Amino acid sequence: MRSFMSAVRPGRSKAKREQRQAQKTKAEQAQAVQNKGQVEDTAKRLQARVEHLERQQKVLAKEAKVLAAKGNKQAAISRLRKKKMINKEVEKLYGAISNLEQQAFAVESAIGTQEVIKGLRVGKDALKTAYDKIDVDELHDLQDDVAETMQTMEEVDNLLAEPLSGYDFDEDDLAAELAELDQECAVDDVINALPSAPLAPVPKPVSAAQAVTMAKPSPVVPPRPALDLTDQASSVLYEVGQNPTNNRKMQAIRALGGAATRVALGRAAVAQPLTLRLATRAMSTGIPAHGGELVDLMVKDEAEKQKLKSSVDTTMELSDRNACDVELLVNGGFSPLTSFMNQADYESVVERNRLTNDVLFGLPVVLDTDREDLTVGKKVLLQYKGEDLAVMDIEERYTPDKVKETNNCYKTTELAHPGTMMVALERGNTYLSGALKGLQLPTREIPCQTPREVREMLPKDKNVVVFQCRNPLHRAHVELFLRSAAVVENNVVLVHPTVGPTQQDDISGAVRYKTYLTLQDNELKGNDQIVFAYLPYSMQMAGPREALQHMIIRKNYCQMDNGMGVHFIVGRDMAGSKSSITGEDYYGAYDAQEFAGEVASELGMGTVPSLNLVYCGEEHGYMTADKAEETGAKPLKLSGTEFRKRLRAGEDIPEWFAYPSVVKVLRENL
Repeated sequence: MRSFMSAVRPGRSKAKREQRQAQKTKAEQAQAVQNKGQVEDTAKRLQARVEHLERQQKVLAKEAKVLAAKGNKQAAISRLRKKKMINKEVEKLYGAISNLEQQAFAVESAIGTQEVIKGLRVGKDALKTAYDKIDVDELHDLQDDVAETMQTMEEVDNLLAEPLSGYDFDEDDLAAELAELDQECAVDDVINALPSAPLAPVPKPVSAAQAVTMAKPSPVVPPRPALDLTDQASSVLYEVGQNPTNNRKMQAIRALGGAATRVALGRAAVAQPLTLRLATRAMSTGIPAHGGELVDLMVKDEAEKQKLKSSVDTTMELSDRNACDVELLVNGGFSPLTSFMNQADYESVVERNRLTNDVLFGLPVVLDTDREDLTVGKKVLLQYKGEDLAVMDIEERYTPDKVKETNNCYKTTELAHPGTMMVALERGNTYLSGALKGLQLPTREIPCQTPREVREMLPKDKNVVVFQCRNPLHRAHVELFLRSAAVVENNVVLVHPTVGPTQQDDISGAVRYKTYLTLQDNELKGNDQIVFAYLPYSMQMAGPREALQHMIIRKNYCQMDNGMGVHFIVGRDMAGSKSSITGEDYYGAYDAQEFAGEVASELGMGTVPSLNLVYCGEEHGYMTADKAEETGAKPLKLSGTEFRKRLRAGEDIPEWFAYPSVVKVLRENL
């Protein structure tokens, strides 16, 4: 009896210990969850406090402005002093909120770790139970039986596979005949699949840049017309005839043959698009604007304008960013948009950078507000700095998902990103949409041209290469866009700077405009290859997404029905941004270039990656960094920080880095 009880007790004791441990773990998890909830509640209360203080800051700023205008400087200074005190408190609160969020995450991680450990224990017990029932000797016997059975099956299969007497053939002869049949069938398939077309001269060879685009698979796009496909085939066949060993061109032939087969066998198959688009043909489609026709929302009749104004229910003052968006909506720069995005299009663009009709679009274009009186059915007059820009019929009012918007568009929800900061703190919490009618474009210090005006400025017989910038142009910039443009035959370069809101540390649009003017009057005077125009666009520093947005806008500004193409220079780290706290980049150096290359064919545009140029003294001048490394030439360097330091101190700035006329303007205005 004693021996039996002594054998049972250890098992019972172990079970009790495990039960107590499970109860303890459960209690610890419950306490951890409760602690996490308390931390999150504290963070929410602090966030509410921050929002209250930020509202106070805005009120104080407005009061200070009013008092300053009235000449009461002492009271204005008092308001500004209090505003700065509140700002310091807000910064402290943001730090505390960040710490609390980290603690909440750590608690949640610890809870997850406990669950994993629990799962591992259960798995261990299950494995032990399962393998305790396996007899290893029995398993060996079973394997031997299976091996014998497999050997018998193999002998039977070999006997059945032996040819009957009298039917022996040479296997090499059969293989050769089969290869000949395969070759004949492949040729017939390609010939029969090609659509009929009038005989035409073989096109001239395409340029090196076009050949690269030709050999690179493109995103899914609608099928091209039959004649277009035949021209593409002729162009590729010509190049293969000149150099039949070129593997890239042979790959293009195979892809083109497959595309021709799909078109010939499935005329109704819009879902079976071409997977290869040659740059020469994509450029010559003559699409008037992105998504169809160039949008024009401007009301031309003065009587109609007055009638619209008299019918409004209320007015709304636009921010600088909103005013830029209204201008680009009205003049067609944002074609095919005809209004601020409704919720369906907003969510579609945020989710997959496409409108609901599947047309590409880079970033949301929205009208934000915190006003409760702007309700559906009302007609609102949109004003900017005393001017009546447009009338909108409010058809939809919705709450955006700002977390998803910032995460998808800027790849981060950190307030250290300027785009996220703008969406989170500058934009209101409600977005409006509805029919929009333009009354006038904003009167700007910098004259901004419409898409129609830019098209009139550009020569009709040249391909357009667009260079986007938001900084003054220095010598390296000009060398860069002229050399990059050289890969496109018969080109004109459109320098198209953005002059709307941008990052806080960027040079203002007004000062940059002066540098562009002086450059045209001095160093670039008489250069007919370069055309300047100015774009009323507000930068969001959205990296790849913004590169797509820029390409769409430039297509709307430059695409003409004349067979010439539009090419866009995509800079290294285009529209990139660094964290204002850590200094780390939010995007890879070539993310924008790679994404632009993926969408270029669908847009009917070409992309020109910018060169990494360095200056290697008077003997070598500017050359690519790779060539400098190959030749052993030593680049001269002048960082942006050093340039700004010399600029402020009045120190010498070498002409290889910056044009003297530009330096003079910057020193006079900064």
